[in-house]
Amino acid sequence: MSKMKKTFLYLIAGGSLVACKSKDYEYSQQGNVQAPPTFASISQTAQIKDPLNWLSDFKSKELKQHIDEALEQNLSLQQKAYAVSIAYQNAIISGAPLLPSFDAAAGVSRTRTNPEVNGSPTPSRRTNHSLLLQMSWEVDVWGKLRDQAKAASKNLEFTQEDFAAARLSLAAQVTRAWLDVINNRLQVELALKRVDSLTTTQQIIEKRYRFGQITSLDVRLGRSNVTAAEAEHTRRTELYHQSQRTLETLMGRYPQASVEGQQQLPNLNVTQVPTGIPSELLARRHDIKASMAKLQQAEIESKLEAKSRLPDFTITGNIGFTNDRLDGLIDSDRVIWQIAGQALMPIFEGGAIEARQEAAYALFRQEVYRHAETILTAYKEVENALTQERLLLDREEQIEKSLDEVVEAEKISISQYNKGIIDVTTLLLTQRQVFDTESSFLDIQNERRQNRISLYVALGGGFEDQPFSPENMQ
Repeated sequence: MSKMKKTFLYLIAGGSLVACKSKDYEYSQQGNVQAPPTFASISQTAQIKDPLNWLSDFKSKELKQHIDEALEQNLSLQQKAYAVSIAYQNAIISGAPLLPSFDAAAGVSRTRTNPEVNGSPTPSRRTNHSLLLQMSWEVDVWGKLRDQAKAASKNLEFTQEDFAAARLSLAAQVTRAWLDVINNRLQVELALKRVDSLTTTQQIIEKRYRFGQITSLDVRLGRSNVTAAEAEHTRRTELYHQSQRTLETLMGRYPQASVEGQQQLPNLNVTQVPTGIPSELLARRHDIKASMAKLQQAEIESKLEAKSRLPDFTITGNIGFTNDRLDGLIDSDRVIWQIAGQALMPIFEGGAIEARQEAAYALFRQEVYRHAETILTAYKEVENALTQERLLLDREEQIEKSLDEVVEAEKISISQYNKGIIDVTTLLLTQRQVFDTESSFLDIQNERRQNRISLYVALGGGFEDQPFSPENMQ
């Protein structure tokens, strides 16, 4: 073996040893989140209902239609769907180099030369026709191409899970917007009822004023309260229209504030929610699965970058025909072929190779902590929603009791005012408290249902009769 050949082999072997020095890819304890055996905000795990179809809790065909329309027409979701399609095609592209590539080439050339004949140049022209089948194949000795295909596959998995998470998020947004439409419409009706009630009270005040039983101060206070109630009605009406436009936009409609919603807030079918154990959350939530796919992709790409010093081996070849006459091009006696091999290995790039390796590894470590943060955030969302579930129920019961008391107080205050026992200020304050408490009662009912949605989404629950499978997306 010649000295040049030995030197060449030593360079390849040395580069291979350097490239094979890989980083430690064990996920450090700093990147792990330890899950407790049960969620801290509950005393025990409820076993009442599977949260995979939380939409059934609301028993509303109207809501189901709104969600179906949003899943079909929402513009943001359409973008996510095309992102899945792009990732799917990129995965095919990334896997293609594992197989040889073939190209057909046809050509024609005309050459003029001036060879010397008897001591003088004599022009000569020649036409050449060719038809070739060319082949190129990179032999995946080190698994680089396989790693590229795996990374693309993980990116596809990420986009599929991200799309599934977007579908769930959209369903939750539509449900929240739908509840807001109902609540705001009820608030408009309550505000109008308040205007009518205060107008009736104002008529009583002005009647007593005409009989000289009260002063003009009471009249002006009454008028002020009627005007304030009308302003509140106007404000509530605008909030109602805004919530209508929000829902319509989510459904891909023109926001013309025409959707109305049902007459009352829906009743919740269950009073407790099955939570499961915290570790099950990792297998249910699409955003966590998407984060894990992104982490695995970064790990594969980091290891791939560590192989960048290894030589690439490529085999090329062609076979075909060549002839100076087109009509005799395909002739078994005119067959030509060629086969060649090449090894290409980087030696020096001014530190760029090491920099790319360090950057890829840093990106992987970044994804480790990002994934841990995603998990921790998911646990926080569940704990917050579980706590709110209990506290909101308590608040709803307390406000309902308060409403019962203040309604009775209003009856007493009206009777006592007509008898001259109390002044108009006490009456107006009592009436204001009635309507404020009624408004708060509507808000707390809406807030409790909004939190129920947040809890189901935090737990990774679905909203469809047949659970959506991101693996079916292409």
